[in-house]
Amino acid sequence: LGEQVEANLEWMRDQRVGSTVLAVNVFNPAELAKALLAQAGQCDAVVVMGMDHPLVRSAIDQLTQAGTVVITLVSDVPSSTRQHYVGIDNTAAGRTAATLVGRFVGRHSAKVAVIVGSLALRDHAERYFGFNQVMAQEHPHLSVLAPLEGQDDAVQNEALTRQLLAAHPDLAAIYSVGAGNPGISSALCAAGRAHDTVFVGHELTPASRADLLNGTMDAVINQDAGHEIRSALRAALAQWSQEPVNADQE
Repeated sequence: LGEQVEANLEWMRDQRVGSTVLAVNVFNPAELAKALLAQAGQCDAVVVMGMDHPLVRSAIDQLTQAGTVVITLVSDVPSSTRQHYVGIDNTAAGRTAATLVGRFVGRHSAKVAVIVGSLALRDHAERYFGFNQVMAQEHPHLSVLAPLEGQDDAVQNEALTRQLLAAHPDLAAIYSVGAGNPGISSALCAAGRAHDTVFVGHELTPASRADLLNGTMDAVINQDAGHEIRSALRAALAQWSQEPVNADQE
């Protein structure tokens, strides 16, 4: 996403838009809310990937009341007064992941692990919900273990995967809901399980592309980061200029 902001700088200059990218710990609602509130009076629009938490909702509401346009990106905060959400249907993405896992594992009874960044992130919660829907309805022979939270961190995800493989030698599949996939790959490779454990995740990064090519990952569900950034910028400009958003385009 950061790279796509850089890629759109020329377009933004043509629109007379300046941008600043702030990196904030999305898993800390107090820190994120503080960063959001600090933008009041400093900018005309805020595009935020945030946690659906009361502190974050309150910060968004205060920003919009102060006249700042707020667009949520990738993960929504729907009960806030944000003007627009840009992102995929995450429940559908979770259903897709479950369909893939079910087909790859087959008809024998087996255990499936789920590693999330945090269920407090709405996109992760929605993916997990969609995944469980399809697993329960279409693959009841597969037992889904309780989700583990790795904070989208590769080091934490590697440790969690090592624990899973030690506790469940018969583990058939891992669904990675968020980021930090290189850690899962490393643990699978170290245990010699890279090619007999189904591994489905999200986002086609250079690392996940390499894992697909060498067979460590079986499938990656991708979203178009370039389109999302362009859509968020267009939506912010449309709100600021009081022009209608072209729903078909966005």
